[in-house]
Amino acid sequence: MLCKSNSDKRRGRGSNGEDDEDGPNGAFMDVIQQTVGGFGRWQWQIFALLCIIALPNTWTEMSIQLLGHSTEFWCKPPELYQNMSTAEWKALISVTHENSNKVKVGSCMILDILNENVTSLIPCEWGYEYNREYVVSNIITEWNFVCDREYLVYVFQILTMISLSLGGLCFGFAADRFGRSRSLLLAIVCRSIFGILSSAARHYHLFFFLRICLAFFDRGALIIGLVMCLEIVAGRWKIIVPILYQLSVAFGLIIMSIMTNFIRDWRIAQAALYFMSAICIICHRIVPESPKWLLAVGRDADATKILENAGELNNVDSLVVRSMVQSFYISPDDTGTPKFIDLLKNVHLRKRLALGCLNGFIIFTVLYGLSRYLGQLSVNPYLNICLQGVLTLVGILFSVGLVILSNRKLAIVIASSCCGVFTLSLLAIPLDMTDLRGVIGGMAYIASIVCISPIQPLVAELFPTAIRNSAYGIFSIFMSIGALIAPFIISFGDIIWYLPLVIVGVLSLIEAVVIVYLPENPRHALPQTLEEIEMYSFA
Repeated sequence: MLCKSNSDKRRGRGSNGEDDEDGPNGAFMDVIQQTVGGFGRWQWQIFALLCIIALPNTWTEMSIQLLGHSTEFWCKPPELYQNMSTAEWKALISVTHENSNKVKVGSCMILDILNENVTSLIPCEWGYEYNREYVVSNIITEWNFVCDREYLVYVFQILTMISLSLGGLCFGFAADRFGRSRSLLLAIVCRSIFGILSSAARHYHLFFFLRICLAFFDRGALIIGLVMCLEIVAGRWKIIVPILYQLSVAFGLIIMSIMTNFIRDWRIAQAALYFMSAICIICHRIVPESPKWLLAVGRDADATKILENAGELNNVDSLVVRSMVQSFYISPDDTGTPKFIDLLKNVHLRKRLALGCLNGFIIFTVLYGLSRYLGQLSVNPYLNICLQGVLTLVGILFSVGLVILSNRKLAIVIASSCCGVFTLSLLAIPLDMTDLRGVIGGMAYIASIVCISPIQPLVAELFPTAIRNSAYGIFSIFMSIGALIAPFIISFGDIIWYLPLVIVGVLSLIEAVVIVYLPENPRHALPQTLEEIEMYSFA
């Protein structure tokens, strides 16, 4: 935060004795670094609690793979044939070679066995039965979302993604307007309520409505948590901690796969998951408001109190903290504090937002495309989700190491290039070599995780504190758009098997070029005013 009259106070070393990585120029000073240090007990405590709160953030989005997992189905036998075994009944109603071209899926129609004309086809009049080897129950088996009702699964997915996008936008604005902590509390309380209620819905219309509400609040919790992780640390920790925060995504996937594997009833499993989410409300009681946001909106006394408490945990004298915080106060006549409309009016903010959204769209399209591709390698959806969680964990750790050794943009260039090469190399591997294709596909997925881990905090820190969550909320819309179109890209494989791999691979290589044009603040400083944005843009 610019404070020219007091900038000399903020030079030199941080209050915890670390070298101030924000540099000797007062414009790059960080209130956290100068008061309580870049990372200490206070930051560790908040970081751990935010990670726990973030564990359920993937359950709403990724549980679609379980709730909407398609499995083998066939027509239920009428009362006259109830005594037949499943194998005998399926053999009796199977579509013969002569009439197989009359139906799209043999399970949607059967031979007219009740009449003498057994060569004609009729729709299933007695309902459906399902192969429950892996998925005992889900919304498809519950409400028979097959054949002429199959489209409802895609409607559910689309509505969920739209709700996630709106939730990111609305909660981004709310977090900037009313504060990070209060908005986060609202998000996790409503997330738990709608998650539990949706597991009890007996009609799919009500279920869809409750899940849409759940997705809305779920995305809000995700974006607020990441921005708070970015704002409570300083120095080199601003690069590392927001990436490590995303480990909660990996562990969330693993926890969900294990719980749903042992609790095969989808209603009980969903209720259990969101009862766990309700525990996060307790964790929130210990998470304070972001001091940087408080300073940005002029609540200096509240920011000072929080930082004094933080100083006690980090072994910094409260008098030192108070005197240092005063040098970061924004004067009442400061006109440089940005507003939401500045995201569209200010040329520098507009450029940053456009490039950030473009990068987010490409990376998330690639990630979810590869996720769908890996999901086709095994018929066991629980194994697929667990595998994605493990690969996500590996990718995030790789990302941290690569970012430390180089920098975030270079890490994304390297990872995007590798992802594109791995994906396109699948074109040269025979389809029957499933193990090798799975390994190469997994390496491509890890590379996409290495891309996605640093891009989110990198984009978030490009914007002033007063509108940071709003900008990140807009960025999350393009994340969701990328995730939404990925299944349609993979579906092109039904027409030309290699087309999805070509699209995903080429997009990865394009990202390696596009990321170069994304701005980056000097010394990873977090801007507070429009004046600083202009300064960083020409630095």
